[in-house]
Amino acid sequence: MSTPTCALCGIRPASTREHVPSKSLFPQPRPEDLITVPACADCNQGTQKSDEYFRKTLALIVEPEPSAALEQIRPTVTRAFARPEEAGLFREFAERFQFAALEGRTVVQPVIKPDSRRLNNVVGKHAVGLYYAITGRPLPPSWGMIVLPLRWIDRIPQEDRPHWEQVLVASAGGVRRSVGDGGVFRFALRVADDNSHGFVATIQYFKNFTYVVRSYERSTA
Repeated sequence: MSTPTCALCGIRPASTREHVPSKSLFPQPRPEDLITVPACADCNQGTQKSDEYFRKTLALIVEPEPSAALEQIRPTVTRAFARPEEAGLFREFAERFQFAALEGRTVVQPVIKPDSRRLNNVVGKHAVGLYYAITGRPLPPSWGMIVLPLRWIDRIPQEDRPHWEQVLVASAGGVRRSVGDGGVFRFALRVADDNSHGFVATIQYFKNFTYVVRSYERSTA
């Protein structure tokens, strides 16, 4: 049997398996139906720090109605910051704290300003992995991902909103799956009828963090 190609880079032969998303997002006991895809060592190991940044960021953002699953991993994240090897990441988060009014009152609360590009890259990696999990083939390296946090849809130019609203509708008609109790990870992904590399997806974490994604061909976008 031939060695599969890495689902993430679409170039190197796979030598391991990568969880999509990282298994650290799921509180113990972890579900048995976690999604894994073949990955090369470079992609598997090279994105570990970003995966951990993603998990810690979600755990530090206090949502109006946080999911029970997110509440379970928050103590683990807090304890991790006390480790000497986490000092650099702790400083990175500390430098991005700001203060904002709480519901219009003079009381202020800490607000984290995460590295959105880094978060979007992790979501893009998850989308590429899900594409492989559904189709059984890697996305060619000539294709990339565009990721938009759903909460930003009101910030983008008015003329661009119909496109992303169509992405939401189209993805809902594709493959849908939920992994883990409490809505830890949910997605809907649809491959285009006229292009096997074109796809749209909606990906949600802990019921509160939703992203819309589409693939694009780098040479023409």
